[in-house]
Amino acid sequence: MEHGKTHRIVLQPTQVELTGPAGSPLRDLLFEQGVEFPCGGRGRCRGCRVRVQAGGVEINDAQRERLSEEELRSGWRLACQCSLAGDLAVTLMTEGRGFSNAKAKTELGWQPSYPSWRQGFKEALA
Repeated sequence: MEHGKTHRIVLQPTQVELTGPAGSPLRDLLFEQGVEFPCGGRGRCRGCRVRVQAGGVEINDAQRERLSEEELRSGWRLACQCSLAGDLAVTLMTEGRGFSNAKAKTELGWQPSYPSWRQGFKEALA
């Protein structure tokens, strides 16, 4: 990790801007924004897919196993498997899960109609 260097991330479609230290796991930064990681961030599902619109992140074996070559060429990545190496613009995709606090519709037209999963989990434990 580069000491002291930070990068900017723009989340689409909400236009939320974040900054994080170089080398930070993308999952840590996105989790704070309400992105869910159904497999716990282990790269075993496709629930945290994001589409990189600008910038780039490395592709690892977990991503090659879960995403098709066409998806990889189109900029799809598993957020749980990415580290911040430069400025990024990503589109958050949900397919019924993922960015539960979205205030705008995603490219897939999904808009949440339920509270954050954290609130639901908290209520389930009460």
